[in-house]
Amino acid sequence: MERPTKPCYVCGSSTWWQRPDGGWLCGRCHPNPNPGPGPIPGDEAPQVSQPNKGKYSSETLALRDRVILGNKKLNDAWEQIKGMVPLSHKATSDASDKGKLPLLAPSLSGDADLSAPHWSRSIHTYEASISPPGS
Repeated sequence: MERPTKPCYVCGSSTWWQRPDGGWLCGRCHPNPNPGPGPIPGDEAPQVSQPNKGKYSSETLALRDRVILGNKKLNDAWEQIKGMVPLSHKATSDASDKGKLPLLAPSLSGDADLSAPHWSRSIHTYEASISPPGS
């Protein structure tokens, strides 16, 4: 395969390196894991500047950072939730509470304005008759 003559369509770099199977990869998008002793003649040196500089407004970059932080917080919360024992398993494993399932129910406190309700979660126990199928 011949060396590409056009710049990379993603980043615009014309730095290319050849894989062992003969294919070519962009040196900026996919850095060479085994770089040689020096640059190959005809290659441009990779630029150190940020590729997104000037492309996006500061508001967009700030929003991006907030989205990344929000995703991290959401992922951390999900990891905590995954580690918890589900309430239904916890309640049914306790011999004294056999036949009772926890039920999360929203309840309004006092004279609540329905246009802006103040919901509180309270755990109520629901008496359920649990019988094996076919009995």
